[in-house]
Amino acid sequence: MKLIAKQDFSWAHGGSDVRQYAKGDRIETDDADMTRVALDEGWAEVGDWEDPIPVREPTKEELLAARDALLRREAELQEQAERLDKQAAANQAEADRLAQLADSYAADGARLAEATKQLAADRAAFDAAKAAAPAPTTGKGKDKAAA
Repeated sequence: MKLIAKQDFSWAHGGSDVRQYAKGDRIETDDADMTRVALDEGWAEVGDWEDPIPVREPTKEELLAARDALLRREAELQEQAERLDKQAAANQAEADRLAQLADSYAADGARLAEATKQLAADRAAFDAAKAAAPAPTTGKGKDKAAA
């Protein structure tokens, strides 16, 4: 049923869902008890409208409370943004440090690869020189006679 509130009142729908109604509110309800009591007590009258139910204009206090809540939320978001900016800067510094470390490891790896090549070349030269050298002598027996 469609009602128009003639005065401010509240009603507990289903015994627990308390709703506030203000004078002039358009109420569309299937709550037969509320409809009967509101009409009997003169809190509301039967209304008939085709246009959508308009939103009640907020009071000055409601607007101020909403503004204050928005300002608080804005301050919280600003603080969070500042924390995130600091964290981003710290993350960037860490990323730069890790990039330098990676470059250092890459340079060390290149030096190690070069040293490994040089060691292999030195080992091959040593093995070739060893193979070409005469056998060592002990100074005893046959080695003396051959000398």
